[in-house]
Amino acid sequence: MKPYRILPLLALGALAVTSCHEDPVLPPMIVPEAPMLSKVNSKILDVKTQYWNNEKNYIETIGLASDGEHVIVKGRVTGVDVSGNIFKYLYIQDETAALGFSIDASKLSDSYKIGQELVVDLTEMNIGKWNTELLVGKPEWYEAQQVWEAGRMELETFQNHVELNGLPNGDGVEPTVLDMGDIVNATAAEDLIKYGHMLVTFNDVTINGAGQPFANPAVENTQSGGAINCYYHTITDAQGNKMYLPVSAYADFVYDTTPSGRGSVTGILCYKYLSVNRQSQWALYLVDSNGLSGFDNSDEPGDDNPGDDNPGDADGTKDSPYTVDRVIAMNNPGTKAWVKGYIVGFYDYNNNSSLVTGAEGAANSNVAIAMTPDETDKAKTVAVQLPVGAIRSAVNLLDNPANLGMELALYGDLTAYFGLPGVKNATEAMLNGEAIGDAPAEPGEDEVFVKSTEVVSGGVYAFWATNKIGLAFAADKNYGYMNVSDCTPAADGTITASAASNGFTLTSTADGWTIQNPDGRYLMMTGTFDSVNLVNLSTTPDSADKGYFWNITIAADGTATIENVEKGKVMQFDSQYNSYGWYPDARGTKPTLYQPK
Repeated sequence: MKPYRILPLLALGALAVTSCHEDPVLPPMIVPEAPMLSKVNSKILDVKTQYWNNEKNYIETIGLASDGEHVIVKGRVTGVDVSGNIFKYLYIQDETAALGFSIDASKLSDSYKIGQELVVDLTEMNIGKWNTELLVGKPEWYEAQQVWEAGRMELETFQNHVELNGLPNGDGVEPTVLDMGDIVNATAAEDLIKYGHMLVTFNDVTINGAGQPFANPAVENTQSGGAINCYYHTITDAQGNKMYLPVSAYADFVYDTTPSGRGSVTGILCYKYLSVNRQSQWALYLVDSNGLSGFDNSDEPGDDNPGDDNPGDADGTKDSPYTVDRVIAMNNPGTKAWVKGYIVGFYDYNNNSSLVTGAEGAANSNVAIAMTPDETDKAKTVAVQLPVGAIRSAVNLLDNPANLGMELALYGDLTAYFGLPGVKNATEAMLNGEAIGDAPAEPGEDEVFVKSTEVVSGGVYAFWATNKIGLAFAADKNYGYMNVSDCTPAADGTITASAASNGFTLTSTADGWTIQNPDGRYLMMTGTFDSVNLVNLSTTPDSADKGYFWNITIAADGTATIENVEKGKVMQFDSQYNSYGWYPDARGTKPTLYQPK
């Protein structure tokens, strides 16, 4: 990888065709000059500070300067859609700060090259936030929250306020080298103003999914219409600090190989709402693949000096499982392997997924493992998802508090969980050297379910109504209504069902209940639809997004009222469509809950 630099304009025009005996004739060079250059009177940092508001969504019109003149700034383009990884945004930066523009147009880089100096008359433009991210855009009404926010402005609006000055100059802006540990928790207003949209470099980091294309389905991702639209890679520094590195499925480097070992990453630093976990946080966006440099391939197979990326001789087999430190260093490669460590606690859904080093109040769906049984630092743990079935029953601390401190080895996917290196979808496990019974229930493995009279947090339940039972959403299904299959109770009132095919996990939180598909994805409601979306989160839902939460009550006859907190819609079986939907009126039959006997 070559050192990062902002590429200058490569050519100014085509050469005129001549014979080999004549000197080439160049067209006249036109160097743009901005008439407003002499009127520049403001710095970007001062403008952002003046119009900053701590609200999550708002929009204001930029007025005149204190002397009655228009507010005019200048800066060089540091980010635009040159590779497809940044889309419909343009970023400029001066010596004080950076400013982002949200523009409803593609191919912005055809007119605004990286390194091009722009002079911008901000007066009468609009500045505000879209889901915590400060942008210059246009007023847009957010119906769900009944508030104005910063939407995308028309290209003509941007063009009417901007002048080009001089030729693109890649030497005009140097990336600022930052320590990731200083940034990840820097969320005070002055930090968001100063660092938001700045071109920065993080040195000595690793990227998860190394050795595989950026387009790696094992990496956390978001989907739309069944297709992946963004891969959320993670960069990790030498101290274990982490930050998302989103790579668009439309980026021209998405099929390039993710570099191995340690190196430097340069991009646009954004504090924004991320759809992968529906939270606002810092993330780094590559302008193009030149933002990756100096990777030393220290974790490539056969490396004679692997260093911290490849400690020990373990190979991830049952006889030689990876240690917790090794899994943390590997940083979610998306492969399957055996992992071992000591159970040190669990992650608390109701307290920002913090590590609880004990068993009291434990969730039954996860445990934390570490190198030693007395570890208390969350950053030194691996998050283990406990799948429904024998592994969950035998390992979880809610039912088995004596497991605290025991050694756990298991075989599963090395992938992010709770924003940490994790193990998910385990199919085999050993507790203190003893094999745990059967593997988790697979679709088609039936068991007896009994009618529920109450809901217990962390429990697995099936939805039944009029001899129809709800079916799990398929892995490639990201939204829709819940399909059903025939299910007639036995003479004793029990039903036959499968936890893997029909079992949904209900968990109580301070904001309401959450509902998880058997594969761990959360059911949530958005927009005006009577169906649900399926969202794979590495942490618990954001309490600010009420679409994830449900009010659940059970009547004397056993029927359950399952109402979405945000939309007020109730789950009902609709015989007309032979499926469960979520409706604002009486549409069908409410479900009865059944749980494994």
